[in-house]
Amino acid sequence: MKHNMEINEEVLEKLMPDAWEREQFRKACQKGGSLYNAVVYSIVSLPCDLSDEGDLKAKVEVWRSSKKTIRAFEATRPSVKQLEETSAVEFAKQRTGFDTVGLFDSIKHGDAEAVADMLSSGLTLEGKDLRNALVAAATIDLCKNNPKLEWDRALLAEMPAYPLFPEGMVENSPVLNSKPGRLLFSVPDAVDEVVHKYEQEKQKVEKLALGARAQILPMLLAMKPSEQYLCGALMLAAEKGYADSVEMLIKNGAHVNIIHADRRDGRRTPLHKAVLGGDADTVKVLCDYGASLDAKDISGTTAVDLAHVFRDDALEELSKMEANRSGCLLNKMTYINDVKQFEKMIGVFDAARGQKS
Repeated sequence: MKHNMEINEEVLEKLMPDAWEREQFRKACQKGGSLYNAVVYSIVSLPCDLSDEGDLKAKVEVWRSSKKTIRAFEATRPSVKQLEETSAVEFAKQRTGFDTVGLFDSIKHGDAEAVADMLSSGLTLEGKDLRNALVAAATIDLCKNNPKLEWDRALLAEMPAYPLFPEGMVENSPVLNSKPGRLLFSVPDAVDEVVHKYEQEKQKVEKLALGARAQILPMLLAMKPSEQYLCGALMLAAEKGYADSVEMLIKNGAHVNIIHADRRDGRRTPLHKAVLGGDADTVKVLCDYGASLDAKDISGTTAVDLAHVFRDDALEELSKMEANRSGCLLNKMTYINDVKQFEKMIGVFDAARGQKS
């Protein structure tokens, strides 16, 4: 299809009598030219010829059907007096409601280019908007709701943790030896293929998320957020297991031993959160920057105590599965990974205590 973004203004005026709405549609059709692009650009910029009446009408209908576009349009519509005082474009730049919605959407999807475009075009963040953007950037997770990963994860959740038939029985049966049968009954080589594919895809997506955090988080840190906002982002990044974000936040002023003031959260430190999240690399970063191993939560438990308890719990669950030869493969993989992570954490704690003594 011919790609032409030059709008037929005569047709557009018939389709959109409202001048303000026409202005928003024009801006949405210009990548990087509007603060609204992060939400609507993907909708209206598919290959099309906007000089063609039929194509233009179709794009206008798609644009209007977007709930975000409609909500933002109503929220940012200026009064007649405001339009007289300033142009629609300048007025749009002064408003942040829809801009921040678009910004958060771009951060969530790891679109560093769109974030940079919006920030460079004059978008300013203050108060809770800056806090929320900082947290979103520090915890970008592209694995969540990823179709490929969800499919393989669902398959692993259906597969038994241990083979259901003795070795050799499946190979000798035409029915059981089919590909679906080998997966259903957890024949080792068929299982290994699925696990390898899942882990490979997961690592690829995690690498993309790591790159997105490395690009986007510094843009927001450059706005000099308060220590309170930095510490809030640190708590969540530690719990989610993003060691890279944790290190950046600490280097920019987040306190490594901040205690969560909310009693409902158990008055935990970032180190407690990192252990709860189950990521040993995050624990190591916190220890390298001086996290206290002796800090206790509201129940009197240290992060070191938690690591030992969780390691023992994971080992117990694995031994139960082994004894009963039951459970699904995904749970088995999770427990095995937990044991590795908590064992690694305990080693980090022992090393840190050894350095202090």
